[in-house]
Amino acid sequence: MIGDLRFGLRMALRSPLWAAAIIVSLAIGIGATVAVASAVQALMLYQIPAPDRHQLVELENTLGGRGMEQNFTDYRRLREGAAPFAHMAAFTSPYALNLGDERVWGQFVTENYFPVLNMRALAGRFINNTIDGPVAVIGEVFWRRRFHADPQVIGRPILLNGRPLTIIGIAPEAFRGVRAGFAPALWLPFNAAHLLLPYAIPKEETGVGVRVFARLRQGLSLPEAQAAIDALTARIDRQYPIPEFWQGQGTRHLRLETAGQFLSNFRDLARILLQLLGMMAAFVLLIACANAANLQLARATAHERELATRRALGATRGRLIAQLTVESLTLGLAGGAGGLALACVLLRILGSFRLPELPVVLDLTIPIDWRVALFTAVLTLAATLGAGVVAAWRGTAPSHGKNRLRDGLVVAQVALTVILVVATGLLLRGLHNARQLDVGFHPEHTVFAQFDPLNAGLQPKQLEPLIRELLQTPGAAVTDSVPLTIGGWGVDIGLEKEAFISLYSVTRGFFDTLRIPITAGRDFAATGDKGRVLINQELARRLFRDRSPLGQRIGKKHEYEVIGVVRNHARFFAGEDPEPMMYQSLFQEEPRAALTLAVRGGPLPRSRVRFFNVRTGIQQLESALFVPRATTALVTAFGAMGLLLTAIGLYALMAFTVSRRLRELGIRMAVGAGPWQVTWTVFRRTATLLALGITLGLLCAYWTSALVAMDLYGVSATDPATYTAAAAGFLSLAIFAAWLPARRAATGAPIEALRQE
Repeated sequence: MIGDLRFGLRMALRSPLWAAAIIVSLAIGIGATVAVASAVQALMLYQIPAPDRHQLVELENTLGGRGMEQNFTDYRRLREGAAPFAHMAAFTSPYALNLGDERVWGQFVTENYFPVLNMRALAGRFINNTIDGPVAVIGEVFWRRRFHADPQVIGRPILLNGRPLTIIGIAPEAFRGVRAGFAPALWLPFNAAHLLLPYAIPKEETGVGVRVFARLRQGLSLPEAQAAIDALTARIDRQYPIPEFWQGQGTRHLRLETAGQFLSNFRDLARILLQLLGMMAAFVLLIACANAANLQLARATAHERELATRRALGATRGRLIAQLTVESLTLGLAGGAGGLALACVLLRILGSFRLPELPVVLDLTIPIDWRVALFTAVLTLAATLGAGVVAAWRGTAPSHGKNRLRDGLVVAQVALTVILVVATGLLLRGLHNARQLDVGFHPEHTVFAQFDPLNAGLQPKQLEPLIRELLQTPGAAVTDSVPLTIGGWGVDIGLEKEAFISLYSVTRGFFDTLRIPITAGRDFAATGDKGRVLINQELARRLFRDRSPLGQRIGKKHEYEVIGVVRNHARFFAGEDPEPMMYQSLFQEEPRAALTLAVRGGPLPRSRVRFFNVRTGIQQLESALFVPRATTALVTAFGAMGLLLTAIGLYALMAFTVSRRLRELGIRMAVGAGPWQVTWTVFRRTATLLALGITLGLLCAYWTSALVAMDLYGVSATDPATYTAAAAGFLSLAIFAAWLPARRAATGAPIEALRQE
């Protein structure tokens, strides 16, 4: 075995181009597949690192099919009558908090949050609301990054939003919360919420929005628990009817789901994206395996004379197959090691990627899943060994029909690559079109910067003077939300089929700064115009049809006078359908979250508050295209990998083909064949295979085009121009890669070719 291994290494060193092509192909295929599969495992198949995690369920609250948070009072009622559950706990969405100069994400939890999980602290202890004041449990990753894994951190005071808290514990290693993809830096008791966020969270605890999870009683199945919770919620709804502003929005339902899943509002989008990337990674892995198999078959064919000589000298066929199989194993192990290293690099790059500012924290720190890595490596190694055995078997057998398998692998490889290239072309065209969409405002030459005066310790009476001071800057305006940003606030005005419409709180000059035309009426006065609002054209159309909205009064719980109408603009994403929107004065009520200063044509002013998330208007537009941009970038990366693998394979395959036909080519040139005739002789069969592969690839791309349709803006998933350009571009690269070795052989001297043979 050791001798066979040394022999395999010598043979690989004798053909470094061939060995490098196989190793690089396998490394790229394995690395891409392991990275994507690890991301799928971490985001969509996340398992809470808790004992008996199969008993943990989340109570997903839906109204009319839409997921939403629950009222804290509803949680208490469920907990009091929660017959199907052994324990139940609640937690809020993450809140952005100030820890010195750093913005961190904290989550408020009930005191039984960690006990329901049956977890033990890595150090210190967990929260106890009955005896604890302002305290915090920090995450293990945050502990290592911020405090350099200092074991003396327990008992250390920190200033959070200008308020002193004490660190009492460190969460267990690998614990990221009970939601996949979301990783708070610290967990805080509910009784600290009003201390840290006195304006973001209503004073009455019934106004706190929470999400609920529980541990099933031993031996109780999920369907049985669902039936029990249905009966319980029906009884609660009869006793405590849902609030008036939710009535008419559909049926309220509590759906039990396995705890640890991705947030339901983003789950479908994440699933589609990960399915797309999984398919792309699988294509790259198949291309890599086809590359390795084809190169091994080519080499076995090229060395048949050597193998025949060794058999004539007494080597058995089994012995030769064993040696060649060990050689394949050596190359497969090298490719697997390179693939795992590449997967670690890709996941580290993904972990360092920063998302645009979101109202939730999305954790992209994904560790390599060694189960996935081991499975992928074993699968690829088995494919490589299988290809090696087939190559060895064919290399030691008569030569009739040996090229059929190799030709089939080339066609399959080309077809898979064409699918990747077409998907990349469609997404690139869609992204280009998305950048040309009219979003309803013009943020060019504008700078946006967030600031959080209330959470930085300023009192409410200090806020209005601060805002008016900032408004002294030419071209400045302040708002609680910027268009093309996820999140924001809503208001119920009794609009049919709309529970809430988007509500912006803005200062005078906001519409001028963002170049949003006021089509009727006027802007707010400098004093604020309390009780008056502007609405957009879509809301005016729905409420008043052809009547003038100016002077009309709208609202449900509170009435507002309409003083102006503004042009429709995008709310969340470029290209979305117009949504009804309303704008009130920022001085109408106390802000509940961080504010944004927008300045057109000038730098940010000096201020006593710290600005964060500073970005230009163009960056704001780009952040609104984050999903199509990220999808396009990732698919383009896989397309480039497929192109690289195919180019490597075609080049190496042609090089071996040329080396095998040197004598024939030398004779052709000696009897008068020109360089182009010799080149075409070598290239003709490859050109036929390319044509077959491209045709098959275009047909398959047409069939799979629906997977990328969600990210196309004004481009058909079967766009002929994109298919033609993708096929032409791929054909050019493939011809170039295959033409080089053929052309080199054709330009050599005939006598040199005969001597090498």
